[in-house]
Amino acid sequence: MSFFFSSRRRHTRYISVTGVQTCALPIWAEIYVINGDESIMIFNMDGSLLYKFGREQGITGPQSLAVDSRGTIYISRGMAGDILVCNYRGKIDHRYKFTGVASPVYPWQMAIDEKDNLYVVDQKVKRVLVFNNREELKFQIRGKAGRFSTIAAITVDKHGRIYIVNGTTSKISVFDARGEFLFDFGQRGGGTGKISGPVGIAVDSAGRIFVLDTNRQKVIVYDHEGRFKFEFGELGIGELKFLYPSDIVIDAGDRIYVADSLNNRIEVLKEGL
Repeated sequence: MSFFFSSRRRHTRYISVTGVQTCALPIWAEIYVINGDESIMIFNMDGSLLYKFGREQGITGPQSLAVDSRGTIYISRGMAGDILVCNYRGKIDHRYKFTGVASPVYPWQMAIDEKDNLYVVDQKVKRVLVFNNREELKFQIRGKAGRFSTIAAITVDKHGRIYIVNGTTSKISVFDARGEFLFDFGQRGGGTGKISGPVGIAVDSAGRIFVLDTNRQKVIVYDHEGRFKFEFGELGIGELKFLYPSDIVIDAGDRIYVADSLNNRIEVLKEGL
């Protein structure tokens, strides 16, 4: 299921997952993955499969997932217009209420913060909806022009800062915990430090921002103010090589997890970068 590789600067580990699409990390030591066959797989930190669920529980068409501090699993289903709320083993409890939202929602990417506020990308209206842990709308973010052109990824850091990736412009817009715009950064292009096909974003404990670029097969790293620092990755199958990766997350210990889709694995990096 997995194997380990070490080098002078970092330790790399691979968890085998066929057609991995996205992954999420709760506060405890487990890795949640949407597989290519639309199942949800739960691994421990050694890469051993703990549990798998999906169609048998009535779950189809998963797009993204998030896990709160209680172990509740949220599974967005895009065009189906709902989020399934499940227990820690995938049994559906109910469909998310979206209290305070009048129009239909097409939930896509999601993020969750330390207070269990849920951040939902609505691809129908191109906005971000922010809900408290009672499934009530707190506020929404619509972008400078009243809506984003596309939203490729979203994350929230430990201070409540919200990072929204515009897939069309490759700009990352940063908002405070109340949804007020702070700044944006990022430049579209194929050269060093530029972004061509952003699909994921994560922030480490030092505030460094990691943007996953599936076209360039790279992770591009910025400081907390959006200044380019360095990048890593290239096309291939070995260590620090990717084949059209689809997601990135960072855990509390600053381990980096890259969903490496066509290599059928999650590449786990221990920061030594």
